[in-house]
Amino acid sequence: HLTGGGWEGNLPRSLPEGTGASIDRAAWEVPAIFSLLARLGDLEEMEQFDTWNMGIGLVVAIPADAVGAALGAVPGAVALGEVVPYSSGRRVIFG
Repeated sequence: HLTGGGWEGNLPRSLPEGTGASIDRAAWEVPAIFSLLARLGDLEEMEQFDTWNMGIGLVVAIPADAVGAALGAVPGAVALGEVVPYSSGRRVIFG
């Protein structure tokens, strides 16, 4: 659940040591309200991800071979990215 710390503060806690997450920003449609909030608040994109999670409230990390079954079982679910090796910097990378 991505509250109180957003992506960077929460997602890494669910991942194995030495790994991070590569998130595909094109994987979901960001609700239009976020562009309005960004404009009114003069916020950079990463601030928006860290503050509002850009419309994603729950992330589940599962084995790659289980993605198809999960997407079929959960209406509206999307594959956001993948677990990747991590060495330094942010453990959650948006690309």
